[in-house]
Amino acid sequence: MQPLCLEQCSLFGSAVAKVSWVRTFPITNTRGTGSFHSRNLEKICRLGNNCSREHKSATRFALQLLTDAREPRPSWRPKQSLGQNFLKDPAVAAAIVQAVRACEPLELVEIGAGTGVLTEPLLEVFPGLVALELDARAVEHVRKRLEQSERFRSEHFPELRTRIYHADFLRSDWLRETGMLTRPEPRITLVGNLPYYIVSPIFFHCIESIQRYRNAIFMVQHEFAERLMAKPQCKDYGVLSVLAQLHADIQVLLRVPRSAFYPMPKVNSVVLRLDFRDPLQKDCMSCGVSSDVIRLALHRLVRRAFQQRRKTLRNTLGDQVPMRWSRRRPEELHPAEFLELTMILSQDAALDTGKPPVSG
Repeated sequence: MQPLCLEQCSLFGSAVAKVSWVRTFPITNTRGTGSFHSRNLEKICRLGNNCSREHKSATRFALQLLTDAREPRPSWRPKQSLGQNFLKDPAVAAAIVQAVRACEPLELVEIGAGTGVLTEPLLEVFPGLVALELDARAVEHVRKRLEQSERFRSEHFPELRTRIYHADFLRSDWLRETGMLTRPEPRITLVGNLPYYIVSPIFFHCIESIQRYRNAIFMVQHEFAERLMAKPQCKDYGVLSVLAQLHADIQVLLRVPRSAFYPMPKVNSVVLRLDFRDPLQKDCMSCGVSSDVIRLALHRLVRRAFQQRRKTLRNTLGDQVPMRWSRRRPEELHPAEFLELTMILSQDAALDTGKPPVSG
């Protein structure tokens, strides 16, 4: 197993600026045998860049010992149909917990509990965690893991079992069961190691339900992160890039080697922080068209434009495209320009129908 190296800790430390860094950590720089509990990594990760050369050397040694204690493999065979690549590195899990802490969550939901390597430390810090898992085998495994954990007292076991839900994140059943469906404002923080086959639907769901989610800490494959953060005139720039960048501020917190997972995937992963925002909240008030109409029109326009990404917008969308955009290709437009174009076309369409624009 590849340990979480000091360079990664420094990257994590510089990205999560709100964490209170600990300047000292009592580890001597000596080689020898011994073991460290994974919760000690929280202190190690807080060192970040603000530590001396001696502490950096001590940190590297401690991380090596921590990651030598490998997570045991589950007793069942991972399902390829579910894209199961379980996190097995406690060092990475501890770093993710620190990233979640920096989000200051009001309500926390984990997507895909897996084997519980992340669920267990999350529950220790956030007792109100709601962990969702689609695989019934994993649900029972995590429940048993929590009952055998030394982190929790026996009287807490019945409550801990109820925090693990056999549910699909993309359905609304779990929202009703947990009472989160009727929240008046964005309160939910999401966290999870997302399978590649379902990561795009999860992101589009978050965008469509932007009024429900505050922020997220997601571990995704490196290729997906490149698509998410791609810039115009880049081959990875597309529908996902435009909609994600319009609805969230995105930061890369941590790079995770593929050896941190079982079964080992073919590519490395990254941990992202997303702070969601509604780009339509103010603009819709000024143009007099409802936000729901604009949001639906935006998704349709972006998808339609990128279906033929090498053609000009006039050829793809028609003659109603204003002259300033008519000869440009979709891959040349910035996300904010797609929103501006959508609002102009939506306002013109509302005026052409003879009906007064709907106030937001």
